[in-house]
Amino acid sequence: MARQRFTDVGRTYKATISITAQGLISISKGAYHKFRVRDYEYAVMFFDDETHEVGVMLVHSADEAGAAKIRHRQYGADISAKGFLDYCEIKYEDETRRYKPEIDEENGNPIIVFRVEKVAERTDESATGGL
Repeated sequence: MARQRFTDVGRTYKATISITAQGLISISKGAYHKFRVRDYEYAVMFFDDETHEVGVMLVHSADEAGAAKIRHRQYGADISAKGFLDYCEIKYEDETRRYKPEIDEENGNPIIVFRVEKVAERTDESATGGL
């Protein structure tokens, strides 16, 4: 095997997902390549109240219900998720938090899955959108 020079000093290729203080779900370059995010243009987000598990399903079409645009960047990708985070009452505003993602490819489209810390209990008003 030929030796290959490593030139990306200071970069990391660890697969991580971050929720930024600005309300973005940020996909590291390592996760971007590992989970083939480059092959998709949209994502649909899910949340499990019991396990605090977030799922980001990668999809090809904006016609999928709840589809959000994936912004492909030089060092990974991000998804605007402020509305999702607010609705699910997932903390994000005070600092960026990093998570170790896994992939679920058993049910068709790949779903990037990660567990967030305990979120605030939903009130009846927030669960119904204030109606």
